[in-house]
Amino acid sequence: GAFGFGLQGKEIETDVYYYYAMWSQGTEILNKDGTSGLSTPGALEAAKLYKSMIDEGLTEPGVTSNNREDVQNLFKQGKVGMMITAPFLSNQIKEEAPNLKYGVAAIPAGPTGARGTYGVTDSIIMFKNSKNKDEAWKLLDFLFTKEQRAKFTQGEGFLPVNKEEAKMD
Repeated sequence: GAFGFGLQGKEIETDVYYYYAMWSQGTEILNKDGTSGLSTPGALEAAKLYKSMIDEGLTEPGVTSNNREDVQNLFKQGKVGMMITAPFLSNQIKEEAPNLKYGVAAIPAGPTGARGTYGVTDSIIMFKNSKNKDEAWKLLDFLFTKEQRAKFTQGEGFLPVNKEEAKMD
């Protein structure tokens, strides 16, 4: 059988899934005054939402033993009906589950009409005390050419980071 919602509870970005529910409740991680938003009524409602989904069998069993890749594999196998993930899953589906019929939708709005969204920036850095600075600069210069950046963006299914990249095929 299939479960309604795939929920990861292990390894990277498990906190983000909680944040989506918080944001849909109109709650922020930090309040405007700098205090924690984790003790607000909206944060409690977000926790109750996920707990009720687990308790009612709406998620896959053993949520805390599944990482993002595990849940994505369950989705590709048709074992979970919905999940929150990143754009790169669509490229995986094309290769690994080409007959899977699926759609993409925004995070559901909560009772206040708020909708959670999340943007990620992955960074590449060079340390000040790096022993191979010349080689590192050459690599960075190569990776951030328009052509290489466009290949990466398209390969991952991400949105372009600038107008020039968006114009490239």
